[in-house]
Amino acid sequence: MRRLDSFPQLLHAYFYDWMAHQRNASRHTVLSYRDAWRLFLRFVAKRCKKEVAKIILTDLTPITILAFLDHLEKDRSATIATRNCRLAALHSFFTFLADREPLATAQCDAVLRIPAKRGPKHSLGYLEEDEVKASGCNRRFSRTTSISAWRNISTSSLSNGCAACSGVRAARAVFSTAQGGASSRVRMRSR
Repeated sequence: MRRLDSFPQLLHAYFYDWMAHQRNASRHTVLSYRDAWRLFLRFVAKRCKKEVAKIILTDLTPITILAFLDHLEKDRSATIATRNCRLAALHSFFTFLADREPLATAQCDAVLRIPAKRGPKHSLGYLEEDEVKASGCNRRFSRTTSISAWRNISTSSLSNGCAACSGVRAARAVFSTAQGGASSRVRMRSR
C-alpha cells in the first residue's frame, strides 16, 4: 500500500502527467500554477517551521490555505483576482488528489469548499446623448433603436473609426447580456 504522505510524487504527477498530458493545459497556465505552488509551499514551510522538502500532505489543511490566501492579500498586497487565481491552482491540485488518493478525500473536500472571493463590481460606463453628438458621429440614434440596429451600426462603425459608435457596440453587448439576450429594444439615457 502506498503511503499517504507521498506528496512530492503526487505534486510531480500533477504537473507532469495531469496538467501537461491529460488536461493539455497551456504553458502559461502551468507556469502560473507552478508559481502559486512555489509561494504556497514556502508559506507552509515557514508556518510549520520545516523545509519545503519535508512538507507532507497532512500539512496542507484548509486552515493553512485560508491563512495563505489572507497572507497574499494583506502581506503581499495581491488583488482579489490574484488571490482567486492562486486558489484555483490549489483547487486544481486537490481535485486531482481526490481522484488519486481515496484516503485524502475528506481533506480534499474541505479544501474544495473554500470559495473564491467576490470582488467589487465596477459600474459600466455609457455615453450620454450630448456626448454622442459632440463626438461628431453622423449616425442617427433613436431612443428605442432595436438591438439588431445597434449591432449593425456598431459593426459598420468599426471600419469607419467612429468612437461613439464603438461605444454603442459595447453598450449593446452589455444590455443584451444583462437582459439575457432576449431584449429587442435598448433605451439611450437622456438628461
